[in-house]
Amino acid sequence: MILRILIFYTVLNLLHSTYVVRDKNNEELFIQPLPTGHVYNHFQFTTTLDAELSDNSAFQHVRLFPKALAEIISAYKIQELHLSLSHGLWRHEKWGYPLRPAPPGAELAVWFEDGVKNVDQQWKSFRNVLAGMFCASLNFMDTKSTAIPKFSFRPYGVTSAFYDRHIVSQSKNLRYSALPRETVCTENLTPWKKLLPCGDKFGLGTLLNARKLYDSHYHSLSVDFRPICRNESCLSTSLELTFSLAVVFNIVDHGNRPDWSLRDMFSHSLRSTCPLSSSSKLIVDVSQNKTLEYFFNLSPAPSSYFTKNIGHETFKYAVYDLKNHLQNNNILNVLAKYNRKIFRKKTTSPTLVVQTYQTGYGEERGGVTTVIHNNGDKDRIIVFLQIIPWYLRVYFHTLTYRTYWDSNLLGNSSRIRPLKQVFTPGKDRSKVCSIEAVLQLPPNTITKIHFELERVLLRWTEYPPDAHHGFYINSPIITSYVNSIEYPLYLRRSSNSLSETLLKNESDFETKTLLRIYSESLLMILPTPDFSMPYNVICLACTVVAIGFGSVHNVTTRLLVMVDPDKPHTPIGHFRHTITKKFKEIKGKFLAGRTG
Repeated sequence: MILRILIFYTVLNLLHSTYVVRDKNNEELFIQPLPTGHVYNHFQFTTTLDAELSDNSAFQHVRLFPKALAEIISAYKIQELHLSLSHGLWRHEKWGYPLRPAPPGAELAVWFEDGVKNVDQQWKSFRNVLAGMFCASLNFMDTKSTAIPKFSFRPYGVTSAFYDRHIVSQSKNLRYSALPRETVCTENLTPWKKLLPCGDKFGLGTLLNARKLYDSHYHSLSVDFRPICRNESCLSTSLELTFSLAVVFNIVDHGNRPDWSLRDMFSHSLRSTCPLSSSSKLIVDVSQNKTLEYFFNLSPAPSSYFTKNIGHETFKYAVYDLKNHLQNNNILNVLAKYNRKIFRKKTTSPTLVVQTYQTGYGEERGGVTTVIHNNGDKDRIIVFLQIIPWYLRVYFHTLTYRTYWDSNLLGNSSRIRPLKQVFTPGKDRSKVCSIEAVLQLPPNTITKIHFELERVLLRWTEYPPDAHHGFYINSPIITSYVNSIEYPLYLRRSSNSLSETLLKNESDFETKTLLRIYSESLLMILPTPDFSMPYNVICLACTVVAIGFGSVHNVTTRLLVMVDPDKPHTPIGHFRHTITKKFKEIKGKFLAGRTG
């Protein structure tokens, strides 16, 4: 018996020694105080699996990669996936650019593998499965709200030779849709947290307090899947799955001092790290401490500081190695103490700023205007994408692109011609309308894109609940390439790790990186019938019938006769009258016998 046990453990040790860990996980938190007094928190949980996407057995033996998500990625032949669920609007003109941009509501962009024959059928099945996994209304992303952009979206990860040779196929296998009215709540956060390696039991996941997250100015959770290069030669690839959550707290509203801490923002401190994570770091942006008139002190002291030079700009980050700080059951509560009670600081707008608003009046016709500010000193090429629902008929002849040199959009202006333009007209109840244009913006100018539209009268069965609230229109999307100075928080295409992005000096700060900006979602009022009118008519008609017909029916169908008030008229009355009569007879006989 002892010999068998020794043989068993010997074989087990041999298997363990030959086993190669194919997947690893990193958890990171980036905190950036914003110029307006808000505090930006970006959680990121990155899992990397050393496997080829073309390998059918890649997801059969996983350790940290969520099995539920791995099965649907493999079953539906997903090349790349980007999902976001957001509430609120990111203020680019005041806060700069986020690490992971996302529009209000729900957004889903999927690239399918080049071997998929029926992409539309795969898209339909995949979005339904994903809707059930994250408890979201992704099943409403049907053909009436799905677009196929030509220029705005390109795969973030490594693509196959088929994609590289056939640029058009990148959009052929792409499906994009957004639901700006989607409401994000704890029903979406709970399944999202369950996919993390340690969930919300250990590590940075313990800070994800739903009560605090949804009491914020802006919050967004996302899931990104893509293949990346395993090394610099890129002879083999790995599969990267990133769960990120962004939240912006308005600290100034809770007091005069803009002080913040982990306990104030998330209700409790950090007590542990995820034992399944290879690294666990907390990074605080302390770049604004370079001015003496306004600064803050961190306590406890960070593990190290990292200074990053990009051109003439200097960025400084405080790094907390949580694996070391939380040893021996320690508790970490990062506290930022400011030297001033009142927060006042001028904000500078970034290079590109986008605003959208609607024009016109009434419920029959209207227009949409998008204003793009190019604050740089060089010409800039951008891609503009606007997706319009089918119930808003766009007049293509009214589409204009005009550049102004005056900030008030008055005076000197010129009409510009797009370098490329794709207009896909909508079709009633079957396809959306999309406008996609490649524009070259002059330096220090404002470009206005405007078009007119007609609002369609829908069938009464097509109106959603609370139709008088209005209909949401997707956010316009601006895509451009910027350098590291203009977009210092960009994520590398080779890795989504915050440490590799922020804690690494740039050899060439002119390296272009992709920037995507989402503008506001518009709320439009369509011609809506008075749905309360049938209810009022029914109530009025029933009241009139009850009063008029009821009285006439009583007079014409009932016989009016004289009734003796002393006689009973009901069965109970007859029974009571009989009992009383018998009782009186018995009483009379009893009294007569006594007197006799």
